[in-house]
Amino acid sequence: MRRLKQSVSLFLLFMLLGCSSPLSPQATLVVLSPSRMPLQTKSPQPTLAPKVTVTPSALFSPQPVPTKSQPPVTAAQTPSSQLLLPVGHMRIGQETRGLSVQGEYAYVGLESALAVVDISELSQPRLVTCTEFPDAPEHGEWVSSAHVTSDYAYLGTTWSRLIVIDVSNPREPVPVGSYKDIDTFYSVTVQDHYAYALHGYRWYGSMIVIDISDPANPIKVAEIPGEASDLAIQGTYVYLADKYNRDIHKEYEIEGGLRVVDISDPVHPQELASLLWAQGGLEGIDVNEGYAYATTFDGIGRIVDVSNPATPFEASVCEFGGKAYGILVTGDYALIGGTDEQDNEGLHILDISDPVRPIALDFYKTEFPSHMTLFERDEQLYLAVLHWSGSLRIFRVLVGRPR
Repeated sequence: MRRLKQSVSLFLLFMLLGCSSPLSPQATLVVLSPSRMPLQTKSPQPTLAPKVTVTPSALFSPQPVPTKSQPPVTAAQTPSSQLLLPVGHMRIGQETRGLSVQGEYAYVGLESALAVVDISELSQPRLVTCTEFPDAPEHGEWVSSAHVTSDYAYLGTTWSRLIVIDVSNPREPVPVGSYKDIDTFYSVTVQDHYAYALHGYRWYGSMIVIDISDPANPIKVAEIPGEASDLAIQGTYVYLADKYNRDIHKEYEIEGGLRVVDISDPVHPQELASLLWAQGGLEGIDVNEGYAYATTFDGIGRIVDVSNPATPFEASVCEFGGKAYGILVTGDYALIGGTDEQDNEGLHILDISDPVRPIALDFYKTEFPSHMTLFERDEQLYLAVLHWSGSLRIFRVLVGRPR
């Protein structure tokens, strides 16, 4: 409340002085030293982020103030059939969580097991085998996240384990090792000889770094405390989507944020900067070509310029008439799992060819997408979507390609 009064007072002062607009008080940039102590606090870049509103009857781009050199952006509508083409579908038979595609196989997490699906014929996916986890508890151990490399599958589970399975022969997977912690593992991502994962009781928590150079004996080497719900890696930086800010629990309001962590030395990761918002904890995040794309539960998309990872700033904001969860970016497009205003489940599709002025193209109705991943086949781009209900769907993506 005190912050709100200060912001209103600042706005009135600027109006009295004849200024066109003060800097937006909605986001605060905190720059951190290697010791993670705040050095300075400053507002983001002075260019205000345009806001996009998506209504049920029209999908349109943000409307900046017209100038002689820049006319208003016109509405853009593209039928779903021109964006995603259904190719294949199968029911696995039980609730599914965790999805990764490697070569001609899709790896799907089940209860206390890993399912391998042959997708060499995309129109006819076929279940090949299921490999049960060793020492799984009687009450079950659900896979919450999966990342597969050429030889190994790394699975985060609800029983606080990172399980490593040898999939060098996809038809005969062999469990080889695991690391046990105290909370659910999710958002597992592998780079080089390290696995980066989030773990927390309610699907938001700290980031941990696990040395997987010896797959039979994974070892935790570092941890970054926090309340992150998702992560994305680009180069030597991890981008964390915070559900809550670490200092906000004493109050009953959500404060989400984006944090940037330097992992050039994975054993000693260093938090560089964070960008905080007064409302809207982040749910999902993806990074592409100098921009981080994040979503919130209440249907807000935030695009952040991270061309300089030490000084991120908000480039634009998109508001949807529904809910938004996970996000994938491919070329000039973003695919966001969620619901529309009528609670229909499916995918929001955005044109992000200009990240400062994103355009909402369509909402593709399908079952609720719990996990999504992109893969290429014969120079074509495909999207694999996993649903809570136990279905796996494959689409040909007719828009964009990884830049």
